[in-house]
Amino acid sequence: MSSKVLEGVKRVGLWNSFMGSVKAVLEYTNMKNIEDCMLMGSTGMAFRFVMKNNCDASGPTVYDWASEHFTMLDRIGIFSEITLLFREQGMNTFKLAQVSAMEKIKKAIDNDIPVIIWAPSSVMEFGIISGYDDEQRVFFVRDVGEDEPDPLLYDNLGISMIPYLYVHVLESCIDVAQEKMFRSSLVYGIKEWNKKFHVSSSYTCGNAAYQSTIDALSSERFNDFGFCYCMAVYAQSKELLAEYIKELSIRSKEIKIPSKTVEYCMDISDGFREINMKTPFLGPKKVHKVDCKKELALYLKQLREKEEYVMKSLEKAIGSAN
Repeated sequence: MSSKVLEGVKRVGLWNSFMGSVKAVLEYTNMKNIEDCMLMGSTGMAFRFVMKNNCDASGPTVYDWASEHFTMLDRIGIFSEITLLFREQGMNTFKLAQVSAMEKIKKAIDNDIPVIIWAPSSVMEFGIISGYDDEQRVFFVRDVGEDEPDPLLYDNLGISMIPYLYVHVLESCIDVAQEKMFRSSLVYGIKEWNKKFHVSSSYTCGNAAYQSTIDALSSERFNDFGFCYCMAVYAQSKELLAEYIKELSIRSKEIKIPSKTVEYCMDISDGFREINMKTPFLGPKKVHKVDCKKELALYLKQLREKEEYVMKSLEKAIGSAN
């Protein structure tokens, strides 16, 4: 029996827990030095705005994890391997899938690479495995919380309230031409903004997500807890997206971003931060009652109009750079 713990792996430090986990792994391994805004922007994650029709808390994590995560990291030159399996009730081979995933995790840890997984603790977010102990049959984990979470039992790998067995190992990194990275992220962002259908009819993305949220604010199905959580996640995403577009406007030699577009991105960031301040997320066990719904709906309509302008401007910018 063996054990190993990677000391110094940081907790997940972004509201977007997947990219927060990626950042922690990259920092620990020195695989790639990248600022938060460049990580969220160049991968495309900062462009994502997904909401359920009742504004519950699931929106930010509802998408095709395997294909989206691989492609996002590929945009910045990171090669990774993903295991993804939903634990259907009565599945016969789940224990075998667990054993296979455990072997991959231990191999990565032995190679000094922390591993990204879904729900390493009771919090339904992405997190990190930073070590293992065969004698105790546990994995040592890091999550979004400030405190040290309890170890994860081997037998509980992939078993949670949302039972996905998700294991993601960042293998290696290559350099990607800056202009190619910028263009790819903008193409992705524009596509997400204009997407008519998401993975489920209950969810909308981009422009449509604004309207879904506005409609939900006047509906009896409105979820106060979920809205506050989503606004906290997206307030940070919009802030990092604004920083990314500003950096792109400075760094890119091919894509010319108008100053008004940068200014509107900053306005959108400020707007989401103000919404977040008015509807604070108080943690998993507390709920802030949203009581300014008409005001929020009007504000979101104004922000959507500005984001529509931004997306059309970005589309024109990458078209002009052809």
